[in-house]
Amino acid sequence: MDKSNLYNSIYNFIITTPDQREFLLKLKDFSQNSATGDFLADQVSSIIEKVGLETFAAFVTDSGSNCHQAREIIEHTYPHIIDMRCIAHAINLIASNFTKILSVGAFISELNKVIEFFNRLHAANKKLEEGLRNMKIIFDWIMRKKPEIISNTQVKNLLKNDEFFFMSQTISHIINPIKDCILKLEARTALADGYIQMLKLAATINCLPSSNTLKLAIIGI
Repeated sequence: MDKSNLYNSIYNFIITTPDQREFLLKLKDFSQNSATGDFLADQVSSIIEKVGLETFAAFVTDSGSNCHQAREIIEHTYPHIIDMRCIAHAINLIASNFTKILSVGAFISELNKVIEFFNRLHAANKKLEEGLRNMKIIFDWIMRKKPEIISNTQVKNLLKNDEFFFMSQTISHIINPIKDCILKLEARTALADGYIQMLKLAATINCLPSSNTLKLAIIGI
């Protein structure tokens, strides 16, 4: 790969049909251009006029400020074309920003210690699998029945820490709608299904108690 091209400003223009087929109409390198909202809107407008005005129902981009401006211009110029932000990009930003919350990042780091421990030691992993098969509260069962296999002090302390499991439950509830949204998009279901999952995510966050410090941090992203 030519490293000089790593940071080129490449834009692709894709048309998606009602039966979810995709056609790459144009692939352009705008590195030498000022890709402002007006400039991008002109590019899109030329495609709309060429392909046929009646063909288009929506204009979708990521959340870049220039793309957002271009969507607004297109919607104003062609009122029947819906201004739509890319839900896949929105989910990516939500998940990325979520992991940047200090308490979430710290939890992920601690969780990785537990996962690595069970993956590394055969005996511990075997007991974990047995716990799953027997439908027990896995970690609690291991700590009560086979504490000797937890040889890592850090892992043992985490498994005794109620706050660790509370954070695990909270994050799991928040991540589930995001996961379901990704699965629905990958399955190429109706776009509305993805937005429904985002509404479920908002409802999940809203249901967190006000005393949960994570709630304000999540709303802040």
